Amino acid sequence: MAILTAKEISNLDLDSFNRIHFLGIVAPFNHFCARILQSKGKKLSASDTNQTSEVSIYWQKSGVLLPDGQKAENITDDIELAVVVNGVTPDNPEFIEIIRRDIPTIYIQQLHGLLTNQLKRIAVAGTHGKTTTTSIITWMMSQTIGLPNFIVGDANDRIAGLEANNNLDLSQYHVVEACEYKRQFLDRVPRPYMSVITHIDLDHTDYYKSQEDYNLAFAELINATTNAVIIDCAGKNESAIIKLIAKTDNIDALPHFEYGYEINLPQKLEKSKCDHLGSLINCELENKTDMIDTDLRKVLIYDIDKIRRIFPQVQSNLYGRHNYENILRAIATGLAIGIGKKEILSAISTFLGVSSRFELVGYTALKTPIFKDFAHNPQKMKSCLQGAREAFTEHKIILAYQPHNHERTYTFKKELAKSLTEANSIIIPNIYTSRESQQDMDLISAKEFYEYLKAQLSDRVENISFTDELLLKQQKSSNNPLPPYNKTAEKIFEIEKQYSEKGEHSIIIIASAGDLGEVIKLIKASN
Repeated sequence: MAILTAKEISNLDLDSFNRIHFLGIVAPFNHFCARILQSKGKKLSASDTNQTSEVSIYWQKSGVLLPDGQKAENITDDIELAVVVNGVTPDNPEFIEIIRRDIPTIYIQQLHGLLTNQLKRIAVAGTHGKTTTTSIITWMMSQTIGLPNFIVGDANDRIAGLEANNNLDLSQYHVVEACEYKRQFLDRVPRPYMSVITHIDLDHTDYYKSQEDYNLAFAELINATTNAVIIDCAGKNESAIIKLIAKTDNIDALPHFEYGYEINLPQKLEKSKCDHLGSLINCELENKTDMIDTDLRKVLIYDIDKIRRIFPQVQSNLYGRHNYENILRAIATGLAIGIGKKEILSAISTFLGVSSRFELVGYTALKTPIFKDFAHNPQKMKSCLQGAREAFTEHKIILAYQPHNHERTYTFKKELAKSLTEANSIIIPNIYTSRESQQDMDLISAKEFYEYLKAQLSDRVENISFTDELLLKQQKSSNNPLPPYNKTAEKIFEIEKQYSEKGEHSIIIIASAGDLGEVIKLIKASN
């Protein structure tokens, strides 16, 4: 049986399984789903390379998390269902073993979709701004109608004030950061109660080969939404999607209400890779072309372009135009839920942020502030640096930037170069890689990207350096006695000192969705 087919998942009765094994449990989605199964009395086991985090310790004390990472011996005959999480590759020893033993297996996004189908799910999706927008919505709800169920970010992210990245509660609402990679959001959040769309700019080009297909994935999500959609109808790709779904050339011709428009869903979408419910599972079943509701439902489109005119200014602790846009989407979500304007604005004014999103993590010995940011695509990088420039107009910006994946770096090298122009000094240590084939990794090296940046930006950026560092996992397996990212730390100090000797103030930004955060340990003063 091994990997369950679409038809098997559509008929799956989770209550019939008692002994369940997770190939990874520490990340927010994995932890959340495991908590639900734990509350149902299921006998769980799990493996994970992360053995030291707070979540890891919780599962160790619960007798669930096995020691020593992932290995074939963890897969035993009594396992009735295996759960494969993001990041597990075909050469994973446990994955190989569950296939060999023919153990029924489901992916984490499919499991989440099944476990949460009784909740009012709010899917926050988009190329960038997902984590911050999800966090603002969660905080706003917690301060008005009560803390919802939620999942946000990755294992290291925390919503300030809640100090958590997920919550399992008695709320009827579930706020979910919904990633579009390989259309996973269609299984993570099938039939969302609301879809909150941040921005739609082509990304994940190892899967999406055109803007058209990328747009179609978001159209599939919106088409499955049952109550409300929050989207900026003034955006080029966003407006194209609404026109596609509403089958109109003129959005303004749609029925209006105070904050936007009304449309009827679901509709059959040309070239769709899923069924009309936004399900990849059902799409693979027989007779999918006949699967269309006879009665269309009315869905409200909350247009951010209209919301922007109603709320031209908002009191907030966050920097940057991009965060204003994130806040507008949270306001629209609150309005769609039925929360009052004053209550929404009051709650948002107290939101303090989310970790790794222009997060102040400390100071150097020279009192230079150090910020950490998750920026890893062109728009995120542009937003990060513009926000930093707005907050520190007279400071020099020292940017240590770890590009994320060779394929993305190669595909968007021109856009990445343009996004970096607000920095005064740039340091490239390497390129972080995950989920990549050797063919993708051969597209561009870190040195080649550094040389490209020098050629494009030498007249606009004062310093561009390449420190040629090992990734953390490579460093651990090498005989190098120096701490990880030692050369990058030295280069940061060198540039900081040069600015200081000229009487110029600076800030340091560590931009990485990989392991460059390790350098913070070396540059941050002890007190």
